[in-house]
Amino acid sequence: MENEKRQWQSKSQAMPRIPRTKGERGYLTSLIKLLNEVEKQTDVNNYISFSGSKSKQKLESYYIRLRPMKFLYQKTVNGNWEINEKINYNANDDNYNKKVATLLNDNIKYISEMLNFIQEPKNINEILDNANNEYFLTWKENSQIYDRLHWFMDLGMVDHIKYEKKYVVNRLGLEFLKKNPPVKKEEINKYKYDVTDEEVSIIVPEWILDFDNYDIEFDNIGYIPGGIKNATQTIVDVLEISRNYTTYSNIKEYLKENFDIASSSINGFITMLTKYDLLIRKNDITYKTSLLGEQLIDSDDKNLLLSFIFGLKTKFFFEMLIELMKKSMTMKELASLGVTKYKVSTDNAELYRKRISILKNAKLIIEDVKKTYTLTKRGRLFAEKIIKLFEVEDNIEESDKHDLSEQHNVYNLLQDLRLASVDSSNYKNFETLLNEFFKKLGFDTQLLAKPGTTDIILTAKTVPNYVYSVNVDAKTNRDGIITNNLIDFETLKEHKNKHNVDYVVVIGKEFEKGRLVDRAKNNKVTLFELDFLEELMSNHQKYPLQSIEYLPLFKQFGIASIDVLKDYYEIMKRRKELFKSIIKTLINNSDDEYSKGILSMDNIYFSIKDNEIFKDKVLEKKELESMLALLSNPLIDCVGSINNGKYYAKGSLEDAILKFGFYYNTDL
Repeated sequence: MENEKRQWQSKSQAMPRIPRTKGERGYLTSLIKLLNEVEKQTDVNNYISFSGSKSKQKLESYYIRLRPMKFLYQKTVNGNWEINEKINYNANDDNYNKKVATLLNDNIKYISEMLNFIQEPKNINEILDNANNEYFLTWKENSQIYDRLHWFMDLGMVDHIKYEKKYVVNRLGLEFLKKNPPVKKEEINKYKYDVTDEEVSIIVPEWILDFDNYDIEFDNIGYIPGGIKNATQTIVDVLEISRNYTTYSNIKEYLKENFDIASSSINGFITMLTKYDLLIRKNDITYKTSLLGEQLIDSDDKNLLLSFIFGLKTKFFFEMLIELMKKSMTMKELASLGVTKYKVSTDNAELYRKRISILKNAKLIIEDVKKTYTLTKRGRLFAEKIIKLFEVEDNIEESDKHDLSEQHNVYNLLQDLRLASVDSSNYKNFETLLNEFFKKLGFDTQLLAKPGTTDIILTAKTVPNYVYSVNVDAKTNRDGIITNNLIDFETLKEHKNKHNVDYVVVIGKEFEKGRLVDRAKNNKVTLFELDFLEELMSNHQKYPLQSIEYLPLFKQFGIASIDVLKDYYEIMKRRKELFKSIIKTLINNSDDEYSKGILSMDNIYFSIKDNEIFKDKVLEKKELESMLALLSNPLIDCVGSINNGKYYAKGSLEDAILKFGFYYNTDL
């Protein structure tokens, strides 16, 4: 069995959790006892106990725990367990302790590093601080430190100074340290510069380049114990356990002993593995590593392959790389883009931190000195391979490019709004962006934003009898939550009277619930949250209402809901489907020998009345008459009309859309 020393990022965080036998050589005695059972090929279902320990488990349970550290392996699925030839036990081998120590150090983080740190006596808390601060481990408790100290005390390399409650490396430990020096800091910090700069190509699995394999649905990757930086090794360890079938209890035991996590967290991790098709649930208690999971175990670059696997099902994962091709971005900028353009449900930093860590592990992105994220050479090579899967701009017709450009402008506006909403140092930027937002909704706007005035005044574009106006007060806060003490309702009343408007709205990223909302209702103030604005603009792209039709938004007090516009949206959706159905029906009958493509209103009615859109509310004669009158009007002229009340198509559906677009895009 090969045993190459792992790179730091791929090493395990946890020591092998086997019982510690009572006596001077504790863990080493336990290890030798287990290896002897392997040598004898004892039935793996036999139970084994250890002197001084209450633990009594099946042999295979302990074998599984030793596998990630390369003490044991299986050549085939369900094959016999075998011992790594480097540590086959020989009672006459004076160097056996060193061989065990070397294998541990080659496969587990913070061994030589700990020995190096305790050349001067150190207490347990000092060692824990060194592990977390210097080597970026994420241990909250001392258990992992104690495990390492006890193992190396049993291997004869560390001494315990009991009266000082400190630990120090001894002569044997120093000899071991000379041959096994600690990892260099640049190995740990190498993500700060691009280690892929010399790469000229990247090998990508065929299934990554076939968009039919993508099923992008997940906002959140899910829970991974041991910290996201160590995600790959944690996942691979569990997949190793499950390669030849395993039970839920075996996985639970391994995770609980190595990471000391609750059952609910274990369930969450297993769910994550199954939803990404790495682990297959065979029945209520049995699991098996999938073929994809086996590919990950056997991969030469597990970090890279894992990023490919996550990219198949995770929103704004590969798309993040494509956006970073354009420019470097901060975490906040990426989160804002994820919500506004790629429909991730939240800009919660944790969701994006996971994506970034996995992509950093794969050496696809790095964090530069400006605290922004940028593509590595490898990341750019990969992004260039997949960009055609995610972007279709090169394939669109020239006539659609105006709409696409406008859509990009909207995305940029929403992204800028989200960033500005938490930038209290430049609150005027938020006001300016909101002014632009309401212009796109069709309002006349006045950007005032001066002492003693409101920030923006909105006026609906209509005749005087139906006009209404709104004061807009913009609120920013670094934390994103607008609290009760940030809104002065008396001042809002004064501004309402001063500007003689009908309604008042306050806009912020999110509002504190409870008393603030109650006060807003009592003072007849409407609260617009950023998620609401984004949904409003998204709907406006599909159903462009007129400013007068947005009146119901301002008549609700407290936190605004988009539901008050539901009826308007349904009417527009219904009219759009009616328009398309009429044109398609006439076109489909253009070559009909019997009708010659000329249909009566009754013919059209019976052809389209079963459309899904008319199931809840049947198509009315007046609706059909009105739409036919519009389409046959000389200004539109998409449908020809004959005196006897019959109709025929005068072009394709695309022609009709272009005709409407001509009037829509005409400068007034």
